[in-house]
Amino acid sequence: MSLTELQGAIVDPPCQVAIIGMGPAGGLTGRLLAEAGLEVTGLEVGPWRDVHTFSSNEWEMRKLWWPEWEYRLTGSAPRGRVNSGLGVGGGGLVWTGAAWRLFPHDFRVRSEEGDIPGALLADWPLSYDQLAPYYTAVEQHIGVAGVRGPFDPPGLPPLPFPPHPYHRHTEILKEGFERLGLRTQPGSVAILPESWRGREACTGCGYCIQGCHNGAMYSSLAELPAAFASGHFRLRTRVQVTRLLLDASGRRVEALALVDLATGERHLCPVEAVVVAANPIETARLLLASTHPRHPLGLANQSGLVGRCLTVHPGPHVWGVFPEIVEPEAGFVLNHLACFEFSKATDSDPYRRGFILESLTGLPVGVATGPLAALWGKPLMAAMRRYRYMAGLFVLCEGLPQRQNGVYLLDSAPDPFRLPPLRVHYDWHPNDLAMIARAQEVACAVLNAAGATTLYRQTPVQVHMMGTARMGRDPVDSVADSTGRTHTVENLYLAGGSLFPTGSSVNPTLTILALAWRTAEIIVQSAGLNPENLPGAWPTLANALTASAHCRSDGKDSSQLLER
Repeated sequence: MSLTELQGAIVDPPCQVAIIGMGPAGGLTGRLLAEAGLEVTGLEVGPWRDVHTFSSNEWEMRKLWWPEWEYRLTGSAPRGRVNSGLGVGGGGLVWTGAAWRLFPHDFRVRSEEGDIPGALLADWPLSYDQLAPYYTAVEQHIGVAGVRGPFDPPGLPPLPFPPHPYHRHTEILKEGFERLGLRTQPGSVAILPESWRGREACTGCGYCIQGCHNGAMYSSLAELPAAFASGHFRLRTRVQVTRLLLDASGRRVEALALVDLATGERHLCPVEAVVVAANPIETARLLLASTHPRHPLGLANQSGLVGRCLTVHPGPHVWGVFPEIVEPEAGFVLNHLACFEFSKATDSDPYRRGFILESLTGLPVGVATGPLAALWGKPLMAAMRRYRYMAGLFVLCEGLPQRQNGVYLLDSAPDPFRLPPLRVHYDWHPNDLAMIARAQEVACAVLNAAGATTLYRQTPVQVHMMGTARMGRDPVDSVADSTGRTHTVENLYLAGGSLFPTGSSVNPTLTILALAWRTAEIIVQSAGLNPENLPGAWPTLANALTASAHCRSDGKDSSQLLER
């Protein structure tokens, strides 16, 4: 540690594991480690929020979204929003609950596709089969509702809850798919159809992306009661971690430099291990800012890939206006049903990889500023009078990782009170553009087949953030290994979407949670503990897998519910 960093700082009591970011990955990891008996401190830059702070005011609840105003945005691809929340719960405050597994072929993109000019493809350092038990454990732990479909690997255990009933908007969209001969299935969602483990059943209010009012949608807020009950978890909010400080060898994190945003006081928090579980942009910023003589380009950046290969889902969403009222405010926002027919490109397609389509609804402000954003004045007012007749398709394309896409520090001068400002750059790859065109064409065809009389094509935007600290087997071309531990700093772990080498065409959160669970087990084992032998409520992998075998009390396989 430098004298500048030490001078005037309050030295906090040491903790065994500090977790930076209390979103889905950080919350689950914190709960698992605390229940294993490790002393854990969770650090969150945003405030504490719970279900009582969420309201039905759309404008007011936009404060939940991670602010992008401080980033300088460049590149050819329009930004959507940073798909993360600000506060305890992180992205879980504003996500839609879509809970899909990656496809087995998503773990071997480099092997399947070879070289694609302009892209930096890589295989994952673990296989689908290695992650599958953790997928099953997480599905049971968070209460996923849905069914196994024709595109799932065979032999999967049923999901713990049956799918939610379709609303009118979903029935109409399903008819459109069927008229084109396209198969659909109910969406897999971490939204409860019935009360369970202290969380209430979904009320169908539609306010999913502004904080779930009753906890029906899973977030890390569901993990914290158990974490606190363990007696080994401490939460600190409104705290900005500004540097990770290494010991003299440069091989271990010794302490965190942080600022209490409420008081302006600087603190040093000694640690035995650190898990950085921030969103991919902020994870990269912290690593790049934490330079050391042994790490002049930032921590764990021996490959030069920290902050690079930011990968997203190009989202060419389309909305339709129908002859009848379809009640877009009913149910939940996304993924009442999904179509995977285009999730893997054929030899005749002018692009590689694939895309999926999910049903999409929205509340008035979101619709006015989303699909109708190009309208103003009387045309917008006229379109909004047809709001209750609108429904859409959320289209997720697999974007290809490119080295130049990512996070760049604008000012690397050390400042103990803040992180350096950022430029976030993203260009579409030619493969992205070819897929966007085809995906939007398919979405328009489905909406027309469903009876839409008017279509609104949204400008394709970046959806979800992945990459910036990719995992891999070789330190030469990756930042962390398959457990999330960085290659060159032995007690520094990463959790969250930053680890993804490639992006898939499905929503990333279930994979983020599965990887976090795997990392938590590795940390517990590294501490000399065996979670299978620990008292308390640690939801071990073995227990979760056993529970999943008995998750349907009626004895029926939920795949029978595909015929609706």
